[in-house]
Amino acid sequence: MSGISEHSSAKIDDLRVKELEKSKSFRKNATIGMTVGVLPETIAPAAAFIVYALIARHSGQALNPAKAFSSLSLVGLVSTPMLNFMHAFPVFVASLGSWDRIQEYLLMDQGQGHQGSTSFGHISKFQQTGLRTKSSSDAETIQLNDLQHTDLNNPSRSLIQMENASFSFKAAEDPVLKNIFLKVKPGSSSLLVGPVGSGKSALLLALLGEIVQTEGETVKRPGLRIAYCSQEPWLPNLSIRAVIQGASNFDETWYQEVINACCLDTDIGRLPQKDMTTVGSKGARLSGGQRQRISLARAIYSRKQLLLLDDITSGLDAATENQVVQTILGQHGICRKYGLAVVLATHKIHFKYKVDMVITIDNDGLSVKAQPSDQIVANLESDIPIQEDTPLIASVPDVLEEQDMEASEALADVSRQVGDSSLYILYANEMGWVLVILVLSASIGFCFFSRFPNIWLEWWSEAEIQNSGKSSTRYIAGYAGFGVSSAICFFLIYWIFMVESVPRTSVRLHRRLLKAVTAAPLASLVSTDTGVILNRFSQDMSLIDMRLPGAMIQTLDGALDTIAEVVLIAQSSPWTALTFPPIFFILYILQKFYLRTSRQIRYLDLEAKSPLFSSFLETCDGIATIRGFGWQENFRQLNMHLTDESQKPFYLMYSIQCWLTLVLNLIVMGIVVVLVVLAIELRNTSGGALGVALNNVTAISATLAYVIEAWTSLETSIGALARLKSFEAETPTEHLPRECYTPTNAWPSEGRIQFIDLALSYRTESDPVIQGINVTIPPGAKIGICGRSGSGKSSLVLGLLRLNEITKGRILIDDLDISVVPRETIRRKLAALPQDPLILPGSIRANLDPLQKHTDEAIMSAISRVGMLNWLLSKETGLDSAIQKETLSAGQQQLITFARILLEPKPSPILLLDEATSVVDMQTEATMMKLVWERFQDSTVIAVAHRLNTILDFDLVLVMDNGALVESGRPAELLQNPESWFSGLWTKQVQDGVQSAIKSRS
Repeated sequence: MSGISEHSSAKIDDLRVKELEKSKSFRKNATIGMTVGVLPETIAPAAAFIVYALIARHSGQALNPAKAFSSLSLVGLVSTPMLNFMHAFPVFVASLGSWDRIQEYLLMDQGQGHQGSTSFGHISKFQQTGLRTKSSSDAETIQLNDLQHTDLNNPSRSLIQMENASFSFKAAEDPVLKNIFLKVKPGSSSLLVGPVGSGKSALLLALLGEIVQTEGETVKRPGLRIAYCSQEPWLPNLSIRAVIQGASNFDETWYQEVINACCLDTDIGRLPQKDMTTVGSKGARLSGGQRQRISLARAIYSRKQLLLLDDITSGLDAATENQVVQTILGQHGICRKYGLAVVLATHKIHFKYKVDMVITIDNDGLSVKAQPSDQIVANLESDIPIQEDTPLIASVPDVLEEQDMEASEALADVSRQVGDSSLYILYANEMGWVLVILVLSASIGFCFFSRFPNIWLEWWSEAEIQNSGKSSTRYIAGYAGFGVSSAICFFLIYWIFMVESVPRTSVRLHRRLLKAVTAAPLASLVSTDTGVILNRFSQDMSLIDMRLPGAMIQTLDGALDTIAEVVLIAQSSPWTALTFPPIFFILYILQKFYLRTSRQIRYLDLEAKSPLFSSFLETCDGIATIRGFGWQENFRQLNMHLTDESQKPFYLMYSIQCWLTLVLNLIVMGIVVVLVVLAIELRNTSGGALGVALNNVTAISATLAYVIEAWTSLETSIGALARLKSFEAETPTEHLPRECYTPTNAWPSEGRIQFIDLALSYRTESDPVIQGINVTIPPGAKIGICGRSGSGKSSLVLGLLRLNEITKGRILIDDLDISVVPRETIRRKLAALPQDPLILPGSIRANLDPLQKHTDEAIMSAISRVGMLNWLLSKETGLDSAIQKETLSAGQQQLITFARILLEPKPSPILLLDEATSVVDMQTEATMMKLVWERFQDSTVIAVAHRLNTILDFDLVLVMDNGALVESGRPAELLQNPESWFSGLWTKQVQDGVQSAIKSRS
């Protein structure tokens, strides 16, 4: 939506280049190490025979074939382990580095940590039931400080008590909460309010024990069980039932009561698979309101003594919000009915009449002493207008269609069984054919210079016998030359692959993968598990970077060695060559079964990591929720289970490799028997020739095993390339061929927008979510869009940004059909403030000015205008301070995104506000809307209404329902008609505010 995907891609690509540049020294050292490792095999035989020949020349001894080839075998027995050691040494050193990083992580200061955990027994049927366990225990072990002179066993006493407590996110940082005095009693309900960034979410984390306490005292009742709902709902990619059930036993009656209390019965009834519908990665297949209510249902279903709820109604429309709050916090609500204590952080003061206590936090994180709600009403209402009592109306994306994932299709893929030769062409193209030819030439040279010395040694030994031990200098020099040439060719092979080829191919392939992801439609991204995408960028790219070059070298070397050894055996013992056709047939059958099986297992090995990665990411994202519920042990067991499952193909691979080794040894044993029998029967075979044959027969066993295992490893590594190619081919692109028109730099100059018989869908083949829209918006008009949740408000805004598909009709901006304009161009030209703000990893400066176009003074001015200057000044390094999304409140994130828009020297002719104020308080919303009116006075503004009072002064209101435009007109005129849709929405919104005002005056 922000139009910076190209910049983000370039940034990621730059990081990728730097990553490969950092690893260049490692690859150089690995190449040198591998070359040193091969010296015993190439130089040691030459050195040994040269020394022997020089000694023999003075002693008069002859180098006969028996001595020569026996010595060569002995040198091979020594050099082979040395070669294996040198090859393994870089891997060993790299593993030590990994161990050091793991140790460093494990020794990190864990802070206070969370002081509760629950044991849930063992895990069963993960794929069907998600997190459910066969048995569950409510017992918890929590280490707590004793509160002197307080009987914590008395149910009337506090669940949690804070006295003069201060908290910070890190021990060395300034506190974000100071001098907190708080008591949470059993069965009580409390409202936590305060300005944006005051620390409401931080206080909930403090109650959980997730942030560091620097001063004061916090006392928790022993055995206290807490349920937590974060501001951004955390939902693992399981079914709705599994998410709500969590680690608890399933109780049908209780489950239905919770579903009804959270108003989920209607939503679930509309889904094709009811409550067995998978929620998608991060709940992407559900609307924002549905995600919040499912998170709330999970908290209630767990039957914990204390519920900590962080702004759980920001995604609900007025009617749903009223119903949920009433059934949860009302006089006869489920929490009061079962004595569940609740702390609700929100900016909606009209909830104050439904709670027992109101806790306020000021801008500096200082807690005002909590007071009963009936005592604090006057103070609150004197500072905040009555409009804040109106519930919000939030628009959220519609539920995305279910997509069934058929794993059997991948398993039945023929290319997984027989391979795909086009992949080698793809890799060669990315590598460059010049480098390919150089590698082939060096490989052939290495094979020749490492195998021809056997024949050279045969000639040398026979010449020694004929010349009575007087070796010719040319034999010594020739043998030494072969060894040196072999080492040089080996060095060239690895240098070309590891140092020259890897950076080039890795950058290009990573670029293709990144392009596929950034060009994918929104619907495709939200329906793809994050673990799948992460697996492509991590494991698959790692295989392409590190294992694929080595596997190619080993396979090529092994294949050439096998050919050379077969030729040498046939040359030394022609009759033995008669056994080769049946042996080759046996090997063909062997590889047909082995490679097909091993390739499939290695594919499974790669794919088995995706669920593990997904689970790990979900656990990291929801660690506060998991620890709040006390489900650590359950998720540890889940992670161990997925780890075990991911290792099964790996163990099977070793099993079939043992079978391969046995079969190859039996085949070679048969060749040796045939060779010895022929040597005995055919007495005309020379000793030198027999030595060459036996030496190569001995080597061919290891070579065959080596080449087949290398081939299998190559197929695995090339399988990563196949997965990348498949991902690129199967991931649809949002860019269509007709989107090639480049508008002028001045477009759009006026901001006129026309919707002509418009129909929008998330996918071209799916049913429309918006249809029949015909509206003309004049330049500079201020347009408000309102309606119930799921009515299509956000979808209409997304259509302007081309984040969904136009299946019918047209959208014109300044008389230009945007369906022919590249989508990234549209997003750069329009200014958009989404409900879910974008916080980039990095500094404050990088977030506000990602394109690095503005001065520090301009950035500081934008920060000041949105009211966050004090927050910025509190940072030691100012604009260069690193920020994380987790340490910012939702309101702060939204203000940073708004400041990014205000930075532009010239305001965009069109500003889109998609529920931009849904997570901020009334004062902050008023500030934001004032800036909109001032900065974008002459621009066309389209705002999805959060509170209807914010659009009363707009020129036009569009009322959406079920994807259709049901009403439009000036707000004042629509309010005069009690039968209008807008009037009905307004009446529902102000109803609670009026009741609150009457109650406050009574």
